[in-house]
Amino acid sequence: SPVCSLDQLYAQAGGLDAILRRKAQDWALASKGMFPLQSGSGGSLAPKFVLWEEAVHDARAAGDIKWGQIKSPDRAVEKLLRSYRQDVSRLLDMCRQQIIFQSVDDMLACLCAIERDSEVVVVRVKNKLHLEYNSAASVGYRDLSLNVRLLSEAAH
Repeated sequence: SPVCSLDQLYAQAGGLDAILRRKAQDWALASKGMFPLQSGSGGSLAPKFVLWEEAVHDARAAGDIKWGQIKSPDRAVEKLLRSYRQDVSRLLDMCRQQIIFQSVDDMLACLCAIERDSEVVVVRVKNKLHLEYNSAASVGYRDLSLNVRLLSEAAH
């Protein structure tokens, strides 16, 4: 049954966050995926990324990764009021991770890994890479966003 309480949604997100992080690590390992480093890592203010297949063997690099966080309560309430008519069941992105790729082929390898993962169902795809997407609306930024549902025993 759909979740109808924001408190219940946050309780579930607290348990699912680590599971999604582990999934993202698995998918990044299968696809030459990278994760962002904390600001200032390596002495530079420019965004930096680390290839997960290297960071998994380097505790210092892994410790510098900026993992996605559970959506803040302020942002959740804002979305509920502005976009979802206070329907908590429509908040689909409470737990978030990002994987960065140097090539479309690597991104495709990740999508294939996600598709093969029997513990995950893709619920929604937002493709801002599509030629018809107006990137002016996002100041030129483009990405591919997935909403997934975790099906593993640990997720239930």
